[in-house]
Order: sequence, then structure tokens, then C-alpha cells
Amino acid sequence: MVFFRRRPAVPEDPAVAPIEARLDARATRREDRSSVAATHVLWLCLCYADEAPTLLVHDDDDGRLWWCRVPDRTSITDLADGPFFAGGHTDPAYVLDWLERRAHDPWADGGNDPDPEVLDAFGPRLRD
Repeated sequence: MVFFRRRPAVPEDPAVAPIEARLDARATRREDRSSVAATHVLWLCLCYADEAPTLLVHDDDDGRLWWCRVPDRTSITDLADGPFFAGGHTDPAYVLDWLERRAHDPWADGGNDPDPEVLDAFGPRLRD
């Protein structure tokens, strides 16, 4: 009989939980995976950390904010698309700094060129 040893799961980056708690407090967690039209879309690939999700925040026609984790092998635009679109690869700690107003944007390394309309629309509603 052959036994395979399971590799221990890598724990999720500790900054992810406070980010999601802030999003839960200010936006509605979206469970369905259908495509929606939005005005503003923000995606945050937290890939600078070993184990962290990609997050998507968007608004709807009524001005409500929604957010979700992007499932593996799913395109951002399969979930939400709109005329004002920003996003990039970042570290969960940078996103937390932005949400807590310690950084101007969620990309502390300056490696992204976000549409300022998106950060202007979401910043006051998501940040402390």
C-alpha cells in the first residue's frame, strides 16, 4: 500500500483578514460569480505575499459597493467591467496601509498606473 504525505497548507498572509474585515464593514461581499456592469472597478492581486487572494471591489448602478475574492483561473472582467478600471499586483501590507490612510494608494512601490477616478471614488468610502 502506498501512502502519500500531505504537505501542510501554507497559512494565509496575516494582513488579509483585516483587509477583508474592512471591506465587509464598508461593502457587501458578493457571492455570485455572474458578470456585472460597474462604473468603477478595482482589483488587487495580493501576489507579493506567498498565500493571498486576488480581491475585486466594484460599484453598481445604485452606487452600492461590492467586493469578492476572485476565484482561481477567473478573469477580473468575467466578474465586473466598467469604464473606470484600476488594479495591479501588490502586497497585502500595502493595501492595509492604504485603507488605514498611511499610503496614497495600495501600490506602495509605485509600480502601477491606476485610474485616479477609481481611487477617488472608492478611497473615501473604503478608507478610515
